[in-house]
Amino acid sequence: MPTPIQPSLFDDTPAPAAAPAAGSAMLKVPGAAASLSKAQKEFNRLSEGLTRLRGQLLAWQTAADALQRRRLSEMAPVHRKLLALQRETALWIDVHLQQPPAGEKPAKKARAKLVSLLRLLAREVLEAGPDAEIEAAHDRHSAQSHREMQRGDADMAAAILGQAFGDERLFEGDADSIDELMARTAQRLREQQAAQADEADEAAEPPPGRRPSRAEQARQRDAKALKEASQSVREVYRRLASDLHPDRASDAAERERKTALMARVNQAYAANDLLALLAMQLELEHIDAEHLAGLPDQRLRHYNRVLKEQQQALEAELAELQMPVALSRQAPPGLLSWPPKLLTLVFDDELQALRAALRSLGEDAQLLRDPRTRAQFLRSVAIDDSDDALDPLEAMMFEAAFDELAAVMAPPRGRGRRRR
Repeated sequence: MPTPIQPSLFDDTPAPAAAPAAGSAMLKVPGAAASLSKAQKEFNRLSEGLTRLRGQLLAWQTAADALQRRRLSEMAPVHRKLLALQRETALWIDVHLQQPPAGEKPAKKARAKLVSLLRLLAREVLEAGPDAEIEAAHDRHSAQSHREMQRGDADMAAAILGQAFGDERLFEGDADSIDELMARTAQRLREQQAAQADEADEAAEPPPGRRPSRAEQARQRDAKALKEASQSVREVYRRLASDLHPDRASDAAERERKTALMARVNQAYAANDLLALLAMQLELEHIDAEHLAGLPDQRLRHYNRVLKEQQQALEAELAELQMPVALSRQAPPGLLSWPPKLLTLVFDDELQALRAALRSLGEDAQLLRDPRTRAQFLRSVAIDDSDDALDPLEAMMFEAAFDELAAVMAPPRGRGRRRR
C-alpha cells in the first residue's frame, strides 16, 4: 500500500506529488522568468538570495568559531601574561614610591611620571576584574579613587552620548561605570522602542464611527499581512508536526527517524525559517516544486514577507559577525561583499599588537627597575594622565561601547518589527 501523501501546503485539495530525485529538489517556482508573475519572481529572488546569505553566514560563523578557539589557545595566555606584568609593575611602583631606595629620592617630574604609570597600569588591571590590592595602590596615589573616576567617566560619557543621540533622558541617572551606563541605556532604549510600537498599534485603530485615514488603512493592511504571514508559517509547521509525531511511529526505528526529523522541524519553526520548513516538505515528498507554480499570488506574497524578514534577521547576524572588521575599517559591515578571511586578518593584527605590548612593557619594566637606567627611562617616557579625561584604554572601551549602543539604537528595517 503506498504511503499516503500529506495534503498540499498551498491549497486544501490533496494532490499526488512526484518524488524529486535525491539532491535535485529546489525551492523555486519553475518556469521561464518571462512567464512568472511579480510575486513568483520575488519568491525566486528571495529564495536564491537567502541561499547565498546562509552560505556566507555559515562561512563567517565557521571563521568566528575557529578564531574563538585561537582566542583561547593563543590570545588568552598572552593577555594573562600582560595583566600579570601590569599588576606586578604597578605594585612595584607603589612600593618604590612609598619606600624609595636609600639615597634615591625621585625628582618631582620623575615622581609624577611614576604616579601616572601606576594609575594607568592599575586601571587596565581593574578593567579585567576587581583587585583590592591594585585598587588600594591606585587610590593611594590619586586625587580621586578608582570608583570615583569610573563614575566621573560615566557622567562624561552620558553627556557626550546625550548630545550625540539628541535624547539626554536615555542617559539620566548615576552610573558606577561606562559599562553600567551602556547596559542601562540599552534596556531603556528597548523599553522605549516597545512603547513606541504599542503606541503605533493603538494609533492604527481609529475611534469608533470615524472612517480610517489612508495612513491608518495602510497600517491595518500591514498588520493583517504580518498576521497572515505568521499563520502561513504556523500552518506549514502544524502539517509537518502532525505527520512526524513520534507517537505515530509503527516501530522503534521509525520512531527514532521521526524524532530526529521533528527536531529539525522544531528548530526551523523556532527560527521562523519558512524555507527550511518547505524544504522539509520537499525532502519528505509531501510536495514538489510544481506546487509553487499553482500557488495564488496572495499566498505567495505572504511567504515573500516572511522571507524578507528572514533576510533581515540573517543580515543582522552577519553584520554582527563582521563588526570587528567594520570597526577596524571604520566602515559599515560589508555583508556579502566581505570574505571571512578579513576576520582572521583583524585577529592576527590584534594578537600581534598584544604581543608587542607585552614585549614593550617587559622591556620598560626592566629599565624602570634597574637603578642604572631608571632616571633615563623616566626622562624619555611621555605620559598624559589627566584626571579630568578618559585614559587611552577607557577611551578605546568607550568608543567600542558607543558603537554597540549605536547599533542597538539603529531603527529596524521593518515597520513595527524588531530584528532578533
